[in-house]
Amino acid sequence: MAEDLEEWPDDAWFVIDDYHLLSSEPGEDLIRRLFASGGRRLLLTSRQRPAWSSARELLYGNFFELGQSSLAMNLEEANAILARMDTDAASGLVALADGWPAVIGLAALTPGLAMLKDPFPDELHDYFAEELFASLPENTGSGLCRLALLPVITREAAETMVGRDADHVLAEAREAGMISPARSHELTFHPLLRAFLIQKLRDSSRAEVIDAVTCSVDFLLEKEAWDEAFALMNDFDRSDLVETLLSKAIIPLTKQGRLSTLREWLDHVQRFEFSSPLLNLAEAELAFRDGRQGRGGALAEAAASSLKDDHPLLSLAH
Repeated sequence: MAEDLEEWPDDAWFVIDDYHLLSSEPGEDLIRRLFASGGRRLLLTSRQRPAWSSARELLYGNFFELGQSSLAMNLEEANAILARMDTDAASGLVALADGWPAVIGLAALTPGLAMLKDPFPDELHDYFAEELFASLPENTGSGLCRLALLPVITREAAETMVGRDADHVLAEAREAGMISPARSHELTFHPLLRAFLIQKLRDSSRAEVIDAVTCSVDFLLEKEAWDEAFALMNDFDRSDLVETLLSKAIIPLTKQGRLSTLREWLDHVQRFEFSSPLLNLAEAELAFRDGRQGRGGALAEAAASSLKDDHPLLSLAH
């Protein structure tokens, strides 16, 4: 093959699309010897960097790489593509797409996609399922669905949610381009991709959904991510976790003066038809800080009479 390419024109390009599908050791070696080491012009599209593309070669300018940030559409470009759509809907989609050309292109071609209503648009679902999710091993896909319940992913979070397969799942997700750095030691999903993964989780068995949500909420409560934990419980109608949330969050929230958050939670909990002495205790805290000592005292007394003797918030009620 090298002999056949001896007459290769200096200004000609050899193009390989989806190069990551050829990323075996022999395949990498073949391309390196025929093109990378031979000085012939080569253009690749890939979800992972070729093994022969070293940082040194990039620094010296022997290779040129267009990464995610370079390929993302800016606001002006995206608005030009979506100019025929409703202005408010288009601006909302641009923000959600975060410059992802495939998503913006799908929106431009699909009349019903603009408002992003319903659980998840079929066109986007098909794109993610065919282009990304289907290429992953089954255990990696299920692990990513569990991780998608968390707003950001750390190593500790991955180990909590996925267990001993955490490193493997994260490595596979990085190679597939499904996660990107948020801050140092933190990873995150694209918002639309996260929505897709959560929808895939909802399609799993009831036992798997219950376990994943419980594990996520426990982790978020441990990290005092109160708002994220409550949002997750609310999305999955997990009224059984409300008492755990209140038992851990009542004191920190009141100390921080976040009374509006506590009041919002109590308003939401009403739709669960959920009763607990901790609801009375939370109401008592709000009433006391609103200057309604009589009502606060009555609610606190009701909570104290119902809490077990070893409950950590019994002293607060008294």
